[in-house]
Amino acid sequence: MGSSQPIPVDVRVIAATNRDLKADVAAGAFRGDLFYRLNVFPIDIPPLRQRVDDIPLLAEYLIERYAKKAGKNFRHISRQAMDLIQAYHWPGNVRELQNVVERAVVLCDGDTFTIDEAWLKPEAPQTAIPGVPFLAAVADREKSMIQAA
Repeated sequence: MGSSQPIPVDVRVIAATNRDLKADVAAGAFRGDLFYRLNVFPIDIPPLRQRVDDIPLLAEYLIERYAKKAGKNFRHISRQAMDLIQAYHWPGNVRELQNVVERAVVLCDGDTFTIDEAWLKPEAPQTAIPGVPFLAAVADREKSMIQAA
């Protein structure tokens, strides 16, 4: 910047997203030219819930990592803990697994890693509250204000 002489650089851009960029390009929500510049070597990684066989290996790695960080040493992983993490849907993907493992490491006493079953209960879906759509409500309010004036 600010020089009259070109300076050669060698860079590599690595980008990641959880969005379907092809669909976003088609919908006009993402620039097509940028997508095709970034899409040189795509790597599609399925969500954790589709890779159940990977969960024990990831969990063991994360337990060891967070145990070392916390100054703890677990000799065993309870069968219940492993069953729980393999049966869970993991809507938050690997980040959610990391958080659950880190919480469990902090709270576990002794040499057996365990997880509280309550942490992995699916949340009840929230029901939408029926109401007037926002734009209709604004139009009605505007109409009443004009009539009042």
